Amino acid sequence: MARLTDFIRGFFSRGDFVKINSAAYQAAASELYYKELAIRQAVSIITNIISKCEIKVYINGNLNNEGYEYYLWNIAPNGNQNGAELLAKIVEEMLLCNHALVFEASGGRYCADNFGIEKDGIKPYVFTNITVDGGSLNKELKRKDVLYFKLGNAELTRLIDNVYNSYGEVMALTINNYKNRSGSKWKLKISATARQSPKFKETYKEITTKNLKTFFEAANAVYPEFDGYELSQFDVKTSDTKSSEITALRQDINNMVSSVYKMPLSIMNGGQVSEDDRKQLRTQCIEPIVGVIATELTKQMFTFDQWKNGCRFEVDTTNIEHLELDKLAGAVEKLIGSGAMNIDEVRTRILGLPALNTEQSKKYWITKNFSDIETHATSVTTEGGANSNENLLSA
Repeated sequence: MARLTDFIRGFFSRGDFVKINSAAYQAAASELYYKELAIRQAVSIITNIISKCEIKVYINGNLNNEGYEYYLWNIAPNGNQNGAELLAKIVEEMLLCNHALVFEASGGRYCADNFGIEKDGIKPYVFTNITVDGGSLNKELKRKDVLYFKLGNAELTRLIDNVYNSYGEVMALTINNYKNRSGSKWKLKISATARQSPKFKETYKEITTKNLKTFFEAANAVYPEFDGYELSQFDVKTSDTKSSEITALRQDINNMVSSVYKMPLSIMNGGQVSEDDRKQLRTQCIEPIVGVIATELTKQMFTFDQWKNGCRFEVDTTNIEHLELDKLAGAVEKLIGSGAMNIDEVRTRILGLPALNTEQSKKYWITKNFSDIETHATSVTTEGGANSNENLLSA
């Protein structure tokens, strides 16, 4: 979507851009501008968050971060983009168009800018007129040969369609106001005496069809004013739009857009973000989107038997928030001490630190208080719980 002013300037293709004073135009233009701005803001926030996520590939239940698919999706999907850029493009297309198409060409994965879909009942979709970065793909692709990410958000579809419809409304108002500003409005005041004249109809017809026409069309002209006929021009007044009205309009639009994208209003408005807001952002906004991506990748890249044996894709969202290490100390201790993660997993997945890759860091540990009650009771009776050097047992 082009910016509103660029859109209108492009239509007239001229430098002397006309300033329009219509209240109707200003209301429609303001609403469209702030709506587009709010949509772009929401999309930018979401794509920036998700583009930081890691796409993980599991083969037979084991994480495979050294395979070719992992490399394609996270490092170099094609010759022009890195993994984060491709993921951001996919999410942007999903949020602006409610769907995104990824196809393979020349050994790389690309996200289409535009495409058409042929649907025929229960038959697989056929994708046509595919373009990317100004180029066209000179063939049709079947559903089995592409990755098709679809949100299925009816509210989002209505919102985007409404923006495009608003462009048409602003265009109509722009053309109308351009004509009005290029011309002029006049009024012809006729006295009661003139209207009672026996030749009123003839005089009125001559003035309106001949004299005025000649007067307005000529570069230089004299208008003969008859007794009882007074010609004057209307004053064009600029509409007075108060800043409070614009603020209220923008707030209403932010409320609407944040509701459609399931984003906390505090994030849209740039205010203080609470823990509940962060949780809402993750669970209601981010996770549904990455869930669609992971499901489509798993569906298209693996067969049923492979999936049953533990082959799948995941989009890891654990690193989407800025984490403060001092607040994570207790959680880290529990994750390692309960055997849920080893040290390297905690460092890479939770703390964003490089793995140590040592024998000890790859082991799973469990504290004695996680053992069964009989063993724990015996340990306490025998050692009195005072042997702090044996708190952790490797598994």
